[in-house]
Amino acid sequence: MTYHFSFTRRESQPMLATIRIDRGKIAVERELVGAPDCTVVVDAGVWLRFLRQKRGLAWAILRGRCRVKGLRWLRAFRRCLAS
Repeated sequence: MTYHFSFTRRESQPMLATIRIDRGKIAVERELVGAPDCTVVVDAGVWLRFLRQKRGLAWAILRGRCRVKGLRWLRAFRRCLAS
């Protein structure tokens, strides 16, 4: 699976990342590389709250603070990081 992320912040340029998960291994690159299965453009603070399971993404999507293409793959991503 390949994920493209654009983490936005009010005061600076977005931070771009590609995350690949393959056979239980994860690789992170600080640029957008390859064709993604899922693309996420999200406020950095919103993303951190989502990963910490403090809040779901539905409210952020409805308020325009998060845009996702390939939502079913995003659910799979969260399961990979759960501990």
